[in-house]
Amino acid sequence: MKISVLIPTLANEKSMPYLRKCIEMIRKNSIEHHDILVMVNGENFPTMKDLPARVFFRREQGQCGAVNALAKEVKTEYMMVTDDDSMFPPGWERMFEHVEKHPVVCMNSMESGKIGAAPPFVVNDCGQTIDTFNQAKFEEDTLTLGEEKLEPGFSFPFLLKKELWDKIGGYDEKYDPWSSNCDSDLFYKFNLAGVTPMRDRRILNYHFSQISGTFDEAQHSYWMRNRSYFETKWGFRRADSPDIWYSVKIDYDNLKYRPDWAVYPDVQTK
Repeated sequence: MKISVLIPTLANEKSMPYLRKCIEMIRKNSIEHHDILVMVNGENFPTMKDLPARVFFRREQGQCGAVNALAKEVKTEYMMVTDDDSMFPPGWERMFEHVEKHPVVCMNSMESGKIGAAPPFVVNDCGQTIDTFNQAKFEEDTLTLGEEKLEPGFSFPFLLKKELWDKIGGYDEKYDPWSSNCDSDLFYKFNLAGVTPMRDRRILNYHFSQISGTFDEAQHSYWMRNRSYFETKWGFRRADSPDIWYSVKIDYDNLKYRPDWAVYPDVQTK
């Protein structure tokens, strides 16, 4: 099954080595020749004509707007959203076994533990930066450290039907430019649409965790602003880590966000 892989990235030299390795490993560890779409957002666009992908540019920084813009270019039935610092393992396409029954399917993550990985993510140091990344160790370890377990949960990268993305309107761009809490918002939107995302713990991508992005003293204020926006939008607080990685409960009594596509407890679906 051919899919579209959507990768938002920042226009800076720090992100480029991660992005290139991410694309390289998708190509190396895939059976199908998937359509890879990259959105470079920010100022000072680098030249990336040699990337084996379709490359787009936008000046407004932010994961939400970048992925939403890429989604409009998708020509396949299914799409996958990934960070630019996630490395794809051999056999990742086994995710496709679940997509007919489960509309959203996610990989699990392996991280070095430098920043701290919350369960269910696997801590296994295969390098803390792209320069120290031990690709051979990662590709070998992912075959033994994965678990034969499919569970409710949301993490990156995630695979879904394009029509579901369009139905719920994708990301909420009000979380940009730093985009913190946008993934939690998306997780709640999936559940509000009557969809329970599932995580395949057999499949471990290697994630460098907040390495390729740009973070400064404004990070905390952006996070707090977006957390406050989430509560104002939904009418209740989002779940905290590690619960947010497994499942969410919608407080229907206080729910303010009520789009036309929402499925409520008293509504039966086919």
